Amino acid sequence: MPHAVAHLESGALVRVLPKWHADAGPISLYFGGQKLLPAKTRAFVDFVVAHFRRERLAERFRAG
Repeated sequence: MPHAVAHLESGALVRVLPKWHADAGPISLYFGGQKLLPAKTRAFVDFVVAHFRRERLAERFRAG
């Protein structure tokens, strides 16, 4: 889906069965604890969350 989203939005691709999709489940970032979380891990988590919000990826990947 990530590779197809631009083509779906432009109309170059069309969902043939818009009510059907395979849901792989939520995307999760897991880390063992928040105490003494390494700065690079916190930066990565913040980057992923910001990117998903900015690009509206959850809404864009939703079926239907």
